[in-house]
Amino acid sequence: MAEFRAEGRGGPSDTSMLGRETRTYGATWASPNGFAAYVADLIADSDEDHPRPDGWVPCTTLWWVDGKEYLARIVIRHRLTDVLRNVGGHIGYYPAIGASAGTRDGDAPRGAPCRQSTWH
Repeated sequence: MAEFRAEGRGGPSDTSMLGRETRTYGATWASPNGFAAYVADLIADSDEDHPRPDGWVPCTTLWWVDGKEYLARIVIRHRLTDVLRNVGGHIGYYPAIGASAGTRDGDAPRGAPCRQSTWH
């Protein structure tokens, strides 16, 4: 997640989900307890009744990993608001900045549809 911060994510003007997570958990997610709290919040965010900012919808977050290397995440929004119909849609895709560019063994080029992936 330090890579996302280096990209400028998490600042006051970053209204994205990733920006909010960086501001909320950035100081603690390197610790086991902080990371556990972060993951618990992501899991709870799929529940309709979980507190979230106005205009945000329930979603499921999946991570693409290769061993210990984080490659990307997708966010599957359970429904759309008027704003999400125009910007964002049902799926958000966030590749890791430091993930290998180009091709990985057995994977499509970066940015191409994945043929076979392991999501957690």
